[in-house]
Amino acid sequence: MDRRRVLEIGLLLAGGYAAAVGGLYVLQDRLIFPRGRTSPPYRELPSAAESLVLETADGARLEGVYLPSPDASAPLVLGFPGNAWNAQDFALFLADCLPEAAIVAFHYRGYPPSTGHPGERALARDAHAIVRCLGERWPERPLVVVGVSIGSGVAAHVLDASEVAGAVLIVPFDSVLAVAREQYPWVPVGALLRHPFDTVAMVERTDLPIAVLSAAEDKLIRPARTAALVDRIPNLAFEHTFEGASHHSIFDEPSFPAVLDAAVIKVSGANV
Repeated sequence: MDRRRVLEIGLLLAGGYAAAVGGLYVLQDRLIFPRGRTSPPYRELPSAAESLVLETADGARLEGVYLPSPDASAPLVLGFPGNAWNAQDFALFLADCLPEAAIVAFHYRGYPPSTGHPGERALARDAHAIVRCLGERWPERPLVVVGVSIGSGVAAHVLDASEVAGAVLIVPFDSVLAVAREQYPWVPVGALLRHPFDTVAMVERTDLPIAVLSAAEDKLIRPARTAALVDRIPNLAFEHTFEGASHHSIFDEPSFPAVLDAAVIKVSGANV
């Protein structure tokens, strides 16, 4: 093969690589925040549910739901769902698992009916604003944040909030950066990623009690990524791995409600 042909092939490969990397950079918001994959609510809210609305400083409108508890002293659980889980359905799922707790969940910005555009910094600001509002309205209740997958990264952002009593992180990661490097080892992820979600850095700065629930057969957030986070949590109050469960099937495990209940008890100090 002559040098000219080798050069042409080299340029073709380089162009294809550049196009692939550029495509991932442009599409990363859709990959991390797949708003189009979020289905409308599958279930209707009970009559006791209350709609919540929060106007943010940058003009976004966040909509959520509050499911009251029969026990006024029970914890208030603020849920941060996975990136394709409708917040209303997530709130109802948490209520099924924790029938004595009060539940709040908001649709992330950019996820209808909330407005705005999602991004790590914006979601972190929103989470802090939500926590402040909940603390003002229910100052007597311990506030526990429960985050799933990407929601665990959002929940980690409010671990420094004085209103938060503890956190339960479900199928969490040490960082999105580390996850992306595993999935795309041929991409200079560190230079391109706009939403690193460095959960390790956030848990290391708090002594709040934290619980971790993981899936042994998770192919999306591999066990090594969760283990790297667990190793860095200063106050690990509870840990449970569901053997045989995947990133999604963990929620179908028969023992999941009881395990989640135990985790919330550990991090809140209250019976639910």
